[in-house]
Amino acid sequence: RSFIIAQDRVPDIDSRASPATTITYYDYNEGANLIQIFPSSTDDGSSSSKVKVTWDLELNTGKSYYFTPSERKCTPVDFPVGILRPNWLEGATPLGPSMSTW
Repeated sequence: RSFIIAQDRVPDIDSRASPATTITYYDYNEGANLIQIFPSSTDDGSSSSKVKVTWDLELNTGKSYYFTPSERKCTPVDFPVGILRPNWLEGATPLGPSMSTW
């Protein structure tokens, strides 16, 4: 009941978000997600200045901790839910493919 997933964030032209790579470490048995967000390099090879490396530790207790290593800053946040259960889609009905043009 654990996995690692890597995703690239590619914002559209109107987005305030910067390109970044996100790595999620999910471990339901330990009751935790660790999400690491790394700024992507720009065309000239430098890192995007808008995005700092961020770690998001999410616990099954509803507590999350946002840590920015370069600033040595940690911000705790309380949420009314914990991490996703492994069977969160159990009983769901597939809606089929769809397309959005937002």
